[in-house]
Amino acid sequence: MALTSLLFLILLLGTAIMYYCLPCKIRWIAILIADAFFLYKCNSLLENAIWLAEAAIVYGVAYAVATSAGETVRKALTYVTVIILATTLILLKESTFFGIKDIGVAPIGISYYTLSWITYICGAYWKTGEVQKNPLKFLAFAGFFPILASGPIVKYEDFGREVSGGVKLSLDNITNGAARIAWGFMKKLVIADRIATFINTVYDNPYMYPGLFIWVANAFFIIQLYADFSGCIDIALGAGEMFGFKLPENFNLPFLSQTLEEFWRRWHITLGGWLRDYVLYPILKSGLWQRLTAGTKKRFGKKYGKKIPTWIGLMISWFLVGFWHGGSFNYIFGVGILFGIIIILGDALSPIFDKINKALRINTEAFSWKIFRVLRTWLFFGTGLSFFRAGGLRVGFRNLGLSVSVWNPWIFFDGSLWEMGLDRTEFSIILFFGTVVIIAGILRAVTGKSVRELLKSQNMLFRWLLYAGLVYSVIIYGCYGSGFSSAAFIYQGF
Repeated sequence: MALTSLLFLILLLGTAIMYYCLPCKIRWIAILIADAFFLYKCNSLLENAIWLAEAAIVYGVAYAVATSAGETVRKALTYVTVIILATTLILLKESTFFGIKDIGVAPIGISYYTLSWITYICGAYWKTGEVQKNPLKFLAFAGFFPILASGPIVKYEDFGREVSGGVKLSLDNITNGAARIAWGFMKKLVIADRIATFINTVYDNPYMYPGLFIWVANAFFIIQLYADFSGCIDIALGAGEMFGFKLPENFNLPFLSQTLEEFWRRWHITLGGWLRDYVLYPILKSGLWQRLTAGTKKRFGKKYGKKIPTWIGLMISWFLVGFWHGGSFNYIFGVGILFGIIIILGDALSPIFDKINKALRINTEAFSWKIFRVLRTWLFFGTGLSFFRAGGLRVGFRNLGLSVSVWNPWIFFDGSLWEMGLDRTEFSIILFFGTVVIIAGILRAVTGKSVRELLKSQNMLFRWLLYAGLVYSVIIYGCYGSGFSSAAFIYQGF
């Protein structure tokens, strides 16, 4: 069930009505029923059996860990459960990486709920998180249907209390949530699905469309991925807001980032935060890493001796970023190892860069320098995404070669771009609504508030006219697939 399908909207509306009609203390039942229906529609019987089995293990172990006094038992239960969850994820999603045949069975959102449930288990063990005693309330939280498809990765503390206790009816919650859902629909249906036609044409025929065709397609893919993924997150967060749940943000104006490291702090925030808290920090704090740090300090000096183990930990984390996206080397390299190498080189060579900047008398506080750094970050990110989209590591390098082996700037003037599945009208639609998204981002960067927050201070008639215009735009300009269901979100595949 796609989040942009008519069935999802009916499910969301029906659940909201049932939710607010029930007494506050039992409103979680409406969420549980909706979760069950969503899983039924999205998963096979075997996949639902796997999901329920994992959920039962997580619930039981977390409760046992939270209530047990024996440290050995608590530690053993936590470690074994985390291993079971991680192994299940790898076998069902990334088995081909290890030469094991793909069995074609994986519950929807397994990459998201697995990390969320590991967080739940670790919170119980570290005594930093709450544990839900009621198994049905736990299932309502664990299977919250708007976030199963594409995240964000959540902790129980994010909204578990609200699911368990219920939230009072609020017109602001309903209208703000609905507005954010419509905003997400616009990004997905009007921009991402429309621009995909051009991208697919080039990447399916790179020998026919080399040189600047590939550069344009790659730039468009950055737009598509952002509109697709952030649109999905807008729908999920808007749906949560309709029930009064404040879910964690997953994007924070990433394209204003001046470094790749900053970019990944602003893009897919919950994944980056999870890897930092549950992979990188535990590695760096481990006894093995402390001994490694002591050894490297003796060999390479205090400065680099301290950094080298950190860099190794970063490369492990970046490998996992790529592996999480897909068990093939184009993902592992393109959105994992490559970014790790660039970030580590930037850190290692920063003294040299500082000397070069000083020698050339570059004003690093100037606006022009910051623009250069932003554009450089886009180039690094786009290069990685070219492997992400290529479908294979060799294909990615081949496309990269084709992109620089031909110089064909005339494609911008001879009408070639209008023969890629998008005519001038389609490009105009993308340009207009893309500009709307950019303006919304600029307003947020300048004011620190979202457009919805800014609209609260405006007259109600003006506000509702804009909302109506947004919905109308989605209905008129949206790209719809069979049965009024758009193509699956890119990140739903993870």
